Amino acid sequence: MWSFTDFRMRGGVVFMLALGLMGCDRTKHEATETLRKPSETASPSATAVADGLATGAQRETAQTSLSPALRARGLRLGKSFVAGDDSVRAGRPQLSLYVIFERAFRDTVRVRLLDNNGVEYGRSRVLLQGKTHEAQPFPVRFNPHLHFELGTQVVVE
Repeated sequence: MWSFTDFRMRGGVVFMLALGLMGCDRTKHEATETLRKPSETASPSATAVADGLATGAQRETAQTSLSPALRARGLRLGKSFVAGDDSVRAGRPQLSLYVIFERAFRDTVRVRLLDNNGVEYGRSRVLLQGKTHEAQPFPVRFNPHLHFELGTQVVVE
């Protein structure tokens, strides 16, 4: 048989659990909002990282640059993405490189990965082929032991 004291004690435990759960949800919301607020001095890539963390994105935008020689040959780069965790776990680290062709192009290019200090840690080659005014993504695969770092710079040359 339950006494009033037992009921009060159990009700207090339930109340404390409910209060704790509400506090966790509020903390999660505040953390998400903090990550989404870009500071005035933050770069666009830092904002993309904050948005990706806040939404739980599986793919990360990569900072890419194209050599002057390839630009002179009519290539431009759009947005590029580092593949999600699934490809890395499967041993196929991959980058999706969006290429815009201002002129017809067919050649193999080198793609290098640089860390925040400009030190190279990955290299691959990919055949780019397209007609004038076309654009398409190209998968670039790297060594299976490679892990993409936060803030990786991609250089296409």
